[in-house]
Amino acid sequence: MNKKLLLLIASFSISVLVFSQTIVQPNYGLKSHPTLEIQSIVISPAATTVFMVIENRVLDGSFCADKNIYIVAENGKHIKLISAEGIPVCPDSYKFNNFGDKLHFSLVFPPLPLETKWID
Repeated sequence: MNKKLLLLIASFSISVLVFSQTIVQPNYGLKSHPTLEIQSIVISPAATTVFMVIENRVLDGSFCADKNIYIVAENGKHIKLISAEGIPVCPDSYKFNNFGDKLHFSLVFPPLPLETKWID
């Protein structure tokens, strides 16, 4: 590979890292399931990714991500889910093996402005 191309790729990679924001253990009010926790939110120029975990508390439990999930930006705009990673999208579902098992997954949305202070 030529040196100029390598330098360009390295510069782009560094700029993407510089212009991303990670919020660890964000504050939130309501949640759809008692054991669902938001671990972090990463806002980058490429996407907004919400990292979550849910714990199974029922016999033969299952869980899935609804394809109609969205977040609401500060301006009131609904930002629709692009993809779910580590969790099936309904009607497919993840089947827990045991009581107390945890499923770690992420939901990917289009990018939000880096200056975003809150989402719903």
